[in-house]
Amino acid sequence: MDSGKIYTALAAVSAVTIYYFYARWTAPDKLKLAVLQASAPNDATKRTYQSLIGALPRRVFTPHDGEFLKALKLYFASQAQHVLPAFIVRPTSMEEVATAVRIMGKAITAAQPGEVQFAVRSGGHSAIPGAAGVEGGILIDLSLLNSVIVAKNSKTVDVQPGVRWKDVYRTLDAHGLSCAGGRACDVGVGGLILGGNNFAIVTKYTLHTFQQAKLWTGHIYHWPSSTPSLLESYYHFSRPENYDPCATVIFAIGYFGLLNLHVPAPSVHYTNPVKNPPALQWLTKAPHFHSTLKIRTMSEATHTVNSASAMTGLRWHFTTTTFENNLDMTLSAHAAYRTGSSKVRHVSGVCFAIVFQPLVPSATKYHDNNSLGIDTDKTLTVVLISVYWKRAIDDEKVYAASEETIRTIESEAKAMGVYHPYKYANYASKGQEVLEGYGAERVRMLREVAKKYDPSGVFGKRSMPGGFKLQ
Repeated sequence: MDSGKIYTALAAVSAVTIYYFYARWTAPDKLKLAVLQASAPNDATKRTYQSLIGALPRRVFTPHDGEFLKALKLYFASQAQHVLPAFIVRPTSMEEVATAVRIMGKAITAAQPGEVQFAVRSGGHSAIPGAAGVEGGILIDLSLLNSVIVAKNSKTVDVQPGVRWKDVYRTLDAHGLSCAGGRACDVGVGGLILGGNNFAIVTKYTLHTFQQAKLWTGHIYHWPSSTPSLLESYYHFSRPENYDPCATVIFAIGYFGLLNLHVPAPSVHYTNPVKNPPALQWLTKAPHFHSTLKIRTMSEATHTVNSASAMTGLRWHFTTTTFENNLDMTLSAHAAYRTGSSKVRHVSGVCFAIVFQPLVPSATKYHDNNSLGIDTDKTLTVVLISVYWKRAIDDEKVYAASEETIRTIESEAKAMGVYHPYKYANYASKGQEVLEGYGAERVRMLREVAKKYDPSGVFGKRSMPGGFKLQ
């Protein structure tokens, strides 16, 4: 490809960025109009509001309050912003959360099934409308629970659910520490840790910390013709016998419909301050036209991911599947992505991406006590189809192309004998079988926990419909 087209590609990326800022400034007016036109809640929800406002007079907001619209604008995806609750509760302490839950628990028990509904939101990064919201119900917005406190012995950090990962890493950077967490700075802590709206309400997380120097990290943008050889190198890089525990590559290929152009843009991370380590030279030696790789702090690293992939206020869709690391399957998934992306070429402002993310045995076996059902000595490849676009009129076309792509990948993985049922909850789309992928024994354990701690089903599907729930 000649340099002229690459300059055009870079111009297109700049145009998308300009649109992003345009969307951020124009979307609130449309959202405000939608709020003002929202229908009135049912009588049971109105009675619940009266109880909440009596107990928490400065924490409950209606569509007529400025805080209501401010809270809605915190959602990542445009579709999620337009799921309009009747009221929003914004607690600032564990005690206020407990008060709200007690009141709603009584209201739900007294009402008809499904008559009083609520949702809980931490950062609101899910692209599924209603995953962390509820139409005509009550939203508990945890964004004001936002403290980060490092333990005196520096071995743990206490984090509240309204915190964004940028705040966690910024705090830990000052101590030469880090913790396992999100890679994009504006993602919320609560939803990422719990897999969305699935485990009631947690008001504090205690996370293990570890010593962390600066990282070598960033994105590298390759010529499209390099894609097949890069995917082969990715396969070998991800094999357990080759894997460098300090290195990871989140291999993304983005399709810009405006130019009918596919751009490989791996996100590269090496957890020591070493430039161009041997494990990652397959990326740096391959022909490329731009790189942002440099030594950074952890908080700086998450900002680079955010600037590349987290355009708040656009329309978004995620969907996912998993297969064992296999070169033929990786190339087949890429072919399915190419087919899917061709179906949205004329969608306004579209970027249709496939992301390959290695899940190595050293990570899945790090701790035995988990509910995810990942028990394998092989590297798994988590595949994400991630799409953003401009207009609601194109929603169904994008959803159809995305879901057909994932179904094709899953079908071919099963035919090759490399399919794995695990689906990462924060990448999953509505209707995907997330909990089922954990395995029958772990689902049984989760049911026992739910029965023990939520015997009345307050956090069940009828009253808290968002997220992936036990049926």
